[in-house]
Amino acid sequence: MENRQFKGIMIAILGTEPQVVTISFDQLIERRSNIEEVIVVYTHNSKVLKALEIIKDEFIFGKYPRISFRQVDVASEAGPVMGFYTHTTCRA
Repeated sequence: MENRQFKGIMIAILGTEPQVVTISFDQLIERRSNIEEVIVVYTHNSKVLKALEIIKDEFIFGKYPRISFRQVDVASEAGPVMGFYTHTTCRA
């Protein structure tokens, strides 16, 4: 049987505290996880968007420049989701 190295991907839901994502990522790296990409899912709440800019800078220009970073916004048929406040937005 072949010994394969799998590409590790961390998927994180971003709230208003970007350090939650970086602390989690640091913990996985300390455990020698083979993470090559971080995907951050976010809403269009103004505080979350500010946190997104902070974390994007960390991954692209700061501490983790060799890690692939991707951001994915939550949207519905009505457009970008501001937050999960109603039954409809929770189903987006």
